[in-house]
Amino acid sequence: MKFYIYLLTLILPAFFCGNAIYAQKIHYHYKDSTIVSTDRLDLTGSIYNQDLLKYAWEQDSVSIWVLEQDSCQTNSFSGIPWCHNCSLSANFVLQNAYKLSYIDNKVIMGSCWDYANAVYSRIEAEGFKKSEIYMTKKAGPYAPKAMLQPGDWIYHINFQYYQVEHSAIFIGWKDYEKGIAITLSYMGMNRYKTAQFDEFDLNAVYAIYRFEDLFW
Repeated sequence: MKFYIYLLTLILPAFFCGNAIYAQKIHYHYKDSTIVSTDRLDLTGSIYNQDLLKYAWEQDSVSIWVLEQDSCQTNSFSGIPWCHNCSLSANFVLQNAYKLSYIDNKVIMGSCWDYANAVYSRIEAEGFKKSEIYMTKKAGPYAPKAMLQPGDWIYHINFQYYQVEHSAIFIGWKDYEKGIAITLSYMGMNRYKTAQFDEFDLNAVYAIYRFEDLFW
């Protein structure tokens, strides 16, 4: 039943906007190209967080950053994240994390773990089950790069900052061979600053958590 409720909430906004449906520019940023749509209904196929969808629907122009689950390759951040081959739950994670930081400007003060937990707790409240995909010691052995998927909650060694442990939401690979990825995370240490997209060396990931979808 929940599946049909989700589908209904994705479709319903179209019936309340009348002639405004075709008045918006939606920029889909792929790794090597950008496609522009003027059909506002396209938003319902790429934004699953309903609060974020409502926000995007009201904008004159929207940028959507398109990821591929198979390659997870991206050059830069260019808007609302959408992995169109990913699971429903993965997109909920990506878009909930984005909304917290870039729309709500919500500061989750504490540690990097607190931010990732805040993101995942909101998805768990919808009935999704978090699974442990990989777990080892901080000293390794580390997870193969091919194991990571967009929306994963990862623990890794932060080579950029004294090699301390760090928690983040994995977004995609900027340089797969070198293990350089784009993640969304809070810097920790109780700083009053929102989580941000950034580049990290993920050659030392020692824990991965992921949601199971409700319907498949």
